[in-house]
Parts: sequence; C-alpha cells; structure tokens
Amino acid sequence: MKFVISRVSKGNSNPEDPPCIDAQFDKINKCWVKELLDLKDLMRFFSKYGDLVIKENEQTQMAEIVIYDDWEEIMTKLKR
Repeated sequence: MKFVISRVSKGNSNPEDPPCIDAQFDKINKCWVKELLDLKDLMRFFSKYGDLVIKENEQTQMAEIVIYDDWEEIMTKLKR
C-alpha cells in the first residue's frame, strides 16, 4: 500500500526534508510517498507518529496520510 505522506509542521514539497522515516520523494508529483506493507505496518506507523489524518490526495488520486505535529520536537521541548 503506497501513501502520500505530508506533515503540516514541515510541509511536504522539499526533496531534502522527508516528513517521516523511509519516505521517498516522487519527482513527478512533487510529494513524499511511503510504502506500508500491510495493515500491521500501517498501525505501527500510526502509533509512532501520533495525530494523523487520512484523506485523498487529489493530485495523485492516492490516500494521503497527514502528520499534524512534529512529536519529536514537541517532546524535546517538554523535557527541557
């Protein structure tokens, strides 16, 4: 299952700054794409990244996972 991945706090159009680990930049559609092997992989992804929303990406006609917060950054700030 391939998903377009975007992150509200970072944006998704910079080919140098992936919104999550192992995302691949799709040069044709200018977006990040990640392949999740199965439902378990998708659930692991959801548990790792916190607040997510799935919507349709109109440009690619694929499901898009939107990551709403940069949890690592937030947790680092809270620990200070």
